[in-house]
Amino acid sequence: MKFSLPQRFTAAILSAVAALSCMTVSVPLASAADEDNKASAIEIKVGETYNISDNGTQKAWFQQNGAPRNVWPMYTKASDGTTIRAYCADHAKTNPGTGGKPYTVTGKVSDMHVYGVATRSDSRTTLNEFISWVQAPLTASNFTADMYFSASQAAIWVALGDAQIAANSSFGVSYTSSTALGYRASGKTLSASTTSEALTLYAAIKMLEYGNTFYNVWGPNGKNHAPWTGCTINYTPGSSTYSAANVKTGSINLTGGIIKSGVFAEKQIDGQTCLVLPMAAASATFVRGNKITLKADKLPTGAFLMSETGTKSTNGTLTLGNVRNDKTLYKNSNDMAYGETFLLCIPKTTAEQMDAADTKLLTSVTATMNVDRYDVYVASTNASGVQPVILVEPAVKQSAAQLVFVDQEVAQGTVRVRILKTDEAGAGLAGCTFELTYPGQKAPLTGVSSASGEVVFNDLPLNTNVTIKETAAPKGYTLLPAKTVNTGTKSGQTIELQLANSTDHTFKIHKISSADGRNLMGATFEIRGIGNDYKHSFTTDALGEIIVQGRDLPKGSFEVYEIAAPEGYATDGSDIQTFAWDNSKDIELSFKDAPRPGIKIYKFDKETKMPLEGATFEIRRDGQVLATVKTDVNGNAGLYDLPKGFYQVVETEPPQGYLRDEQVHEVYIDPTADPTQLIREVNVANTKKLSIRIVKIDKETKVPLSGWKFDVYYNDAHLTTVTTNQNGEAMVENLQPGTYRVKETGGDTEHYNMDAGEQTVELVKDQAEIPTLTFANTIKKHFGILKIDSETHKPIEGVTFAIYKDGKLLGNYTTGADGRIWLPYAEPGTYQAQEVITDPKYVLNEKVFTIENNSEYPTFFTIPNVMKKDITVTKIDKDTGKPLQGVVFQGFKDGKSIGYFTTGADGKFTIPYADSGTYTFREYHTLAGYVLNKEPITIEHTTDGNVDIIVDNTEQKKFEVVKIDSQTKQPLAGVQFKIWRDSVLLGDYTTDENGKITIEKAPAGTYKVQEVATLKEYILNDKPYEIEHTTDKDTSLTIENTKKPGLSITKIDAETKKPLSSAVFKLTRANGDVVKEDITTGEDGTAFVEGLDAADYIVTEITAPGGYILDKNPRTISLEQGKTYTLTIENTKKPGLLIKKVDAQTSKPLAGASFKVTRGDGSVVRENVVSDADGIVHLAELDTGTYIITETKAPSGYVIDETPKTVQLRKGQTYEVVFSNSRSYGLQIRKIIKGTNKPLSGCVFRVAKANGEIIGKYTTNSAGLATVSGLEDGVYVVTELLCPEGYRLDSTPQNVIVKSGELATVEFQNEKLASIRIKKIDAVTKKGIYGVRFLVKDEANNLIGEYSTDQDGYIELRDILTDGRSEIKLKVEEIAAAQGYVLDSTVRTLRIRRGETTELVVENTPVLGQIQVVKKSSQDNPVTNQLKGSLLQGAVFEVENAETGRIVDTITSDSRGIAASNPLPLGRYFVREIKAPRFYQLNTQKVEVKLKVEGDVVRIEMYNDAARIKTSIKKTGNYTVDAGDNMRYDITNVANQSNVPLDNFFWHDRIPTDAVRVGTITTGTYNTRVWYKITYKTNKNGYRTLADNLLSTNRYSFKVDSGSLKLAIGEYVTDIRYEFGTVPAGFKMTEKATVYVYVPPYMANGYNITNRVDCGGSYQGEWDSSTSVWVTKIHRAPIYTKPTLPKTGY
Repeated sequence: MKFSLPQRFTAAILSAVAALSCMTVSVPLASAADEDNKASAIEIKVGETYNISDNGTQKAWFQQNGAPRNVWPMYTKASDGTTIRAYCADHAKTNPGTGGKPYTVTGKVSDMHVYGVATRSDSRTTLNEFISWVQAPLTASNFTADMYFSASQAAIWVALGDAQIAANSSFGVSYTSSTALGYRASGKTLSASTTSEALTLYAAIKMLEYGNTFYNVWGPNGKNHAPWTGCTINYTPGSSTYSAANVKTGSINLTGGIIKSGVFAEKQIDGQTCLVLPMAAASATFVRGNKITLKADKLPTGAFLMSETGTKSTNGTLTLGNVRNDKTLYKNSNDMAYGETFLLCIPKTTAEQMDAADTKLLTSVTATMNVDRYDVYVASTNASGVQPVILVEPAVKQSAAQLVFVDQEVAQGTVRVRILKTDEAGAGLAGCTFELTYPGQKAPLTGVSSASGEVVFNDLPLNTNVTIKETAAPKGYTLLPAKTVNTGTKSGQTIELQLANSTDHTFKIHKISSADGRNLMGATFEIRGIGNDYKHSFTTDALGEIIVQGRDLPKGSFEVYEIAAPEGYATDGSDIQTFAWDNSKDIELSFKDAPRPGIKIYKFDKETKMPLEGATFEIRRDGQVLATVKTDVNGNAGLYDLPKGFYQVVETEPPQGYLRDEQVHEVYIDPTADPTQLIREVNVANTKKLSIRIVKIDKETKVPLSGWKFDVYYNDAHLTTVTTNQNGEAMVENLQPGTYRVKETGGDTEHYNMDAGEQTVELVKDQAEIPTLTFANTIKKHFGILKIDSETHKPIEGVTFAIYKDGKLLGNYTTGADGRIWLPYAEPGTYQAQEVITDPKYVLNEKVFTIENNSEYPTFFTIPNVMKKDITVTKIDKDTGKPLQGVVFQGFKDGKSIGYFTTGADGKFTIPYADSGTYTFREYHTLAGYVLNKEPITIEHTTDGNVDIIVDNTEQKKFEVVKIDSQTKQPLAGVQFKIWRDSVLLGDYTTDENGKITIEKAPAGTYKVQEVATLKEYILNDKPYEIEHTTDKDTSLTIENTKKPGLSITKIDAETKKPLSSAVFKLTRANGDVVKEDITTGEDGTAFVEGLDAADYIVTEITAPGGYILDKNPRTISLEQGKTYTLTIENTKKPGLLIKKVDAQTSKPLAGASFKVTRGDGSVVRENVVSDADGIVHLAELDTGTYIITETKAPSGYVIDETPKTVQLRKGQTYEVVFSNSRSYGLQIRKIIKGTNKPLSGCVFRVAKANGEIIGKYTTNSAGLATVSGLEDGVYVVTELLCPEGYRLDSTPQNVIVKSGELATVEFQNEKLASIRIKKIDAVTKKGIYGVRFLVKDEANNLIGEYSTDQDGYIELRDILTDGRSEIKLKVEEIAAAQGYVLDSTVRTLRIRRGETTELVVENTPVLGQIQVVKKSSQDNPVTNQLKGSLLQGAVFEVENAETGRIVDTITSDSRGIAASNPLPLGRYFVREIKAPRFYQLNTQKVEVKLKVEGDVVRIEMYNDAARIKTSIKKTGNYTVDAGDNMRYDITNVANQSNVPLDNFFWHDRIPTDAVRVGTITTGTYNTRVWYKITYKTNKNGYRTLADNLLSTNRYSFKVDSGSLKLAIGEYVTDIRYEFGTVPAGFKMTEKATVYVYVPPYMANGYNITNRVDCGGSYQGEWDSSTSVWVTKIHRAPIYTKPTLPKTGY
C-alpha cells in the first residue's frame, strides 16, 4: 500500500510547518492501514521506571570517524503490551544489554529539533510510509528496516549534538552535511563507504531537515511547545447550526426544562419538528482513520444523533466519518483541530411531555477517537557507564471527551460557581482539587474536577468575595495561584471560571463600574497589534473579565480600547492602554465605565428565579409613554440618558405562559445624584399561569395507561378535552385561578372498567405546585397472565409464554409494559403456560403452569420471576483503604474464562445481573509500586443477593541509603554505591544533596549496598552491607564516612553562602617554603590537600572566582597529625550597577533606551547599553568608584532625559538608578477646500476628550493646519466651530486616537456655500423664523420650486447653475408668512454667479400679542392662612409654541398673582406650570392659548390646591417582659399621608437603653420603590452609616449588637434612623419593621420600659413629624429561700 504522507504525523502540524517553510505537503489518507491507527492508552510520566533492554548488537549502516560501528535497537514493554522504542542519547557509553536495566524518566526533551527528528523516525512511521515520503533515491528494494533504524539513531545523535554527518556525493547519492543544516559540529563524524550507507545517511539528513522545519513551527520562535494532545465536545446553545463564535463546553444545566432553557433550537428534520443542539467532537491533533465514535446514554424516547451528512442513530451510537481539519471546531494551543459537527435531536413533542412531567434530561454524549501524540522523553539509569536514552511515546492515543446534561437548581438567594479546569491543550483536566473559602464560613468547601474538568460549588452567599485555591493537581502540573471573585448580587446565577494548568500565561481585561466597582458584563474591547496585523474583539463575561490565553497572542506590542460599553454605561474613549506580550508572565489591565442615568428592568420567574424573555414594558413620565421596551434572553430591558424626574414602569404584556404584573413601579432619576444611584433597577417577578396534571394508571399494577380521554370543566363550563400520553399523563396548561372539574370520558374500555370518579381542584394565584389528579382503573374480568418481579411485585415487560391446550400449542404471547398478556381464548377449560423467553435481568422460570379458564369468572394468573444479582469486586490499598483504579482481573465462571475486568476510579468493577454459578477472579495486572495478588478468589453466586468482594494490595515500600560524616553526622552528597537485590545488580547510585539514595516502591528482598567511590577528603568505606527489605515498612540504612587527615579549603559567597569554584590558593610553611601553589576549588567550592605533616602553614588566595574581589588576607593554620583541618574563606562580589528606565506617568518599564556609562575621570566604561523588555540595564562586576550615567537615546515616542546621574559604587553592593521619560504627543488638524484640496486658513476648531472635557480652541494657519501638542494618550473629538465667509461649516465631529510618539492627523473639508441663501428673520428680535414659504423663479418666470425656511430661518439652494452658464438671475417671492407675522410680498431679483453665494435677508414684522396667567388658590390654605381665591406669588410657567414645540418664554407670577409674557407673535401656545407657589401642589394642567389679532392680550386663570403635610408611624410591643428575656417591637404605619412629595423623609427609633440592648433589626417594605440608608448612633459616637443603597421594596435584616458592629467596650447603640430622601405622596409601609432587644436579668421588677419612635419629612421647607410611644413593664419572679426543716428526733 502506498501513502501520500505518513500516517504517523498530524496533517495540521504539517500544514503549520508548510506555512512557515513553504514545503509542499498533502493530507494523510483516511485509508491508512489499521495497524497504523492502533491506539495505546499508555502515557509515559516523569518519575516512572521502565526496564529497557536491547536486541543485541547490529551493524550500523554508516561509518564513524572512518571506521565501522555498531548500534543497539532498544525498547521497553508497557503494561498493555505496547512496545515503546528507545534511542541511544550518548553513544560513548554502553548499551543496557538484552537483560535490560531500570531506567527512570527524568523529563521531556526541550529541543524541538529532536521532536521533529523523532516524528520522522522508525518509532512513529512504518518503513513503507517513510520511503513514500522521502521518495527517490529510496525504494523498497534498496532501503531496509535495519537501515531505517540506523538512520533514525544517527539523526537523533546529530540532533542531540553527539555526532555530525559529513556531506556526500559518492555512490550516486548526494546530500549536504548536518552542520550545513545548522546542527552542532562534533568530534564524531558519520560518513558512508557504500551505497547502502549513503542511502542510510541520506534518510537521516531528510529527518534532520524535517527537524529544522518542525523547530520553526514549535520551537522558541514559534509556538514554543511540543504539540499537545487533547479532545473535546463543544456546543453552540440556542442555534440550529454550529457557530465557532458562540461555543461553550462542559456540562449543561437544564434547571428550567428543555424547551425554555434556551439551549436547544427548533429545526425541521424529515417533516418532524425537533429541538436540536449542534455540537462538535474534535481533537487538537490528527484523528486516525478520520473517524470519531459517539455514544449517547439515556436518550429520551424518539431522540437521535445526526451527522453532518444526515446519518441518524436512534440507538445512541454514531460514527462520524467526515472528520476534517477545521481549527474553528476546537480552540487550543496547537492552533489546529480535527473533528466534525453533529446534532443531538429531541422531538419537540417528547420535550414538551418531559417538561410537563418534570422529567429531567440526563443524557451524556461520549466521543472516542484515536489521535496522534508527540511526546519525547529522556530516561537514564544509575548503572555506571550505561547510556541515557530517548523514549518516544506510542504514536497513537485513544482519547475520549464527554458532555453531560444535569439538573442542578441554584437555591434562592445564592449563586453557584462552576470551574472548568483545562490542560495546556484546552482539554478538560480531571483530578484537580480546589478549595473555596469566604468570610464567616465554618469550613472550606472542596471539590475535585471531573473527566470534563468541571468542579461546581453550590449555595454560595450573594455579594461575597470567595477565594478559590487549587490544592492538588495531577502529577506533572503546577498548582495555580489563588483567585478571588465576587459572587455578585444576582440570585440564582452561575459564575463560570476557566482555569488552565500549563506554562501558558494569560492576558486579562477587567471591566468595572467607576461608580461602585461592580464587575461589568457585556463590554466589548478590541485588541489591536502595534506593528503586527493582529486585531480581535472580545466581550467581558459575568466577572467583567476577558481572558486571552497567551498561546493565542503573537509576541509583540498591542493596544486595548473599549468599542462598546455594557448597556447603561458610557464608553470611555480616552482610555487606551498598551502592553508588550512575550508570554513570560500574566498581564492584567483594568478599565472603568461610568453609568448613564436610566432605568434597568430585570424580569424573572417568581418561583425559579430564572430570567424571562419577551415581557413588554412601558416607561412613562407624567402619564406620557416615553418608550416601549421588551426583555431579552437574560430578562433585561432598559432606557438610559434620562433627565431628572419621576418615572413609572408598567408591564403591558407578560411573557408567554405568565400572568401580568399589575404593579406600577415608581422610579426617581437624578443625573446629579451619587453615581451609584444613576441606574435604578426595577426587579419584576412573574407568576406562571396555572396547570393541572392528570395521571391515569392501572389500579393493581400502577402501570400508566395511555389514550384515555378526560373532559375539563372551568366553573362548570366545558373547557377542553385532553388525552393521556405513553406515560399515562395529560397536562392542562395556561389556566386562570378558579375551580376545575375533571371527568374521565373514554379509553381502553375493552380491558378496563370506567370506574374512576370525577375530581375537582381549586387553583389559586401564585400557586407553586402543579396539582396532580390520579385516576386508577380496575381491569375487567379477563383470561390472561400477569408477570411480576418476585420481590418488588412490579410488572415485567418482554416475557414470552407458549400457551397450550390439551397438549397443542396455541401460540406465543409476550407481556407488555403493564406485564400483562390478554389471552384471546374464551373457551372454558384447562390451559398450560410455559415461559420461553424472559428479561435478561431475570432467571427464566421454567415451570409449566396450569391455568383454569372459567368463562364465568375469568382472571389473570400471576407468575413471579426472580431477578439476577450483581457481583462487585473492590480493589483497595491494604494500608490506607484507598481504592485502586486500573487493576485488571481475569474472571472465570464454572471454569471458563468470561473476560478481563478493570477497576474504575472507585476501585470497583461490577458484573451486573450475573448468572448463578461458581466464579473465580485472578488478579492479572496491578499498579506500579504494588505487589501482584496471586491468590485467586472463588465464590458461589446465587440469586439470594448481591455479592461484594474486597481485594487488597500491598504497596511496595521505600528503600533508602543515608550517607553521613562520622564525626559531624552531616549528610554527604556525591558518594557512589552499587546496590543489589537478591544478588542481582540494580545499578550504580549517587547520594543527593541530602546524602540520600532513595528507591521508591522497592520490591521486597535482600538488599546489598557497597560504597564504590567517595569524596576526595574522605576514606572509602567499601564494606558491603546487607539488609532485609519487606512490604511492612520503609527501610533506611545509614553508612558513615571518616575524613582523611589533611587540609580542606571551602570557598563560599560572603552574602549567599553558596560554594564558589575556580578560587586558587597557595600553601606555604610558616618559614615561607612553598608546599603547593595551584590549589583550586571544584564545583562544590572545596579543595583538599592530603599528606601534610603536623606543622604551621599559611594559606593565601592568589586568584578569586570570576566576578569576586580577591581576599588578600593570608590565613595561618596549625595541622595536627591524623586530623583534617577545615578552612572556610568568603569572597565578596564586585559591585554592580542597575539602570532602570520607566514611563514618567505610569512607571511602566520602557525598552529601547540607550545609555553611556563613564567613570568619574571621564573614561568610558560602556558606550551604548540598551534597556531590555523590563526596562533594565544591568552592569555587573564593576570596580568601586564614581560613575556617571547619561541617557543618549530615548525609547520611541518618548522625550529624552538628558540629566546625567552620578553614583558612588562601594564594595559588594549593587546600585539602582532610575531614569523616567515623558511621552511625546501631537495632534494636527488639516483644513482643505473640497474639490480643490487647497488649504483653508481661519477655521476654528474645538478639541475635547471623549468624556466631554474641553482641551481648547485652535485656528488653522495659512497652510490650513492647526497643531495641538502636550496631549495624553486617548480618544479626542475634533469639532469645527467657525469657517471663513462663503464656506459651509463641516459640523460633523471626528474622533481621533492620539498615541505617544506619533503625530495623529485629522482632515476636514469645507465646500463653498450654496449658490443662493435666503434668511428670514424677525424684524424686532432678528431671530430666524420657521415655516415661511417662498417661490423661486427664473428670469422667464418659470417655477424652479417652492421652499420653506428651516428651524433657523434658512433656505439654501445648491447647484443652481447646471447648464454651464456662469451667471443667472432669479426671482424670489414670499407667498406665506409664519403665523403671527405680516406677509412681505415684495418680489426680489437676485444675480447668481458661479463660485459665489448670494445671500438674501428678508425681515418680517411680527403681529404681537401677550399671554397673562392669573394664579389663585383653589381652597383655603391652613398653612399660609390664605383663603380660597387668594392671588398667589411665585408660580413659574413655561410658554411653548404649539407649532414648533419650542419654549418661547418662562414667566413667574408676581405679588398680584399675575405672570405676563413678553410680546409674542400671533399664534397658538401652550402654558404649563413647572413650579408651584410655596405650600401649594403643582398644577399639572396644560392650557392652550391662541393669540388671534394684533394687540391681543389673553388672560387665563390657573388654580392650585393647598399642600397638606402629614406623616404617621406606630410602634407596638409586649405589655410585659421577663428580666433576662428577649423582646420584639413592631413598627407599622410609617407613611407620607400628605398630598405632596416630602423631602428628607425619615423615621427614627430611640432605643430605651436604660433597660434594653438592641440585637437585630428588620427593615420592612414600602409600596413605592425608593432608595434609602440606615444610620445609627451610640452612647459614645454620633451617627454612622449602617447600610446604604437599600431598596424600599426589599426586606433586609441587620445585626446591630455591640459585637456585630465591633464597638468599643461599654459602647452600645442608642438610636437607629432610616433616611429616605424624597418620597411621593401616599408613600407607606407595606410590611412591618421589627426591632429585637434584650432585657438584662438584673432589671428591677415593675420597671417601665418606654420606647419612642418618630417620623417626619418636609415640603418647601415646612416640616411635619409624628411620634409613637410604647410602654412595657418588666416582670421579675421573686427569689424564694428554701426553709430549714425541723429535726424529727430519729
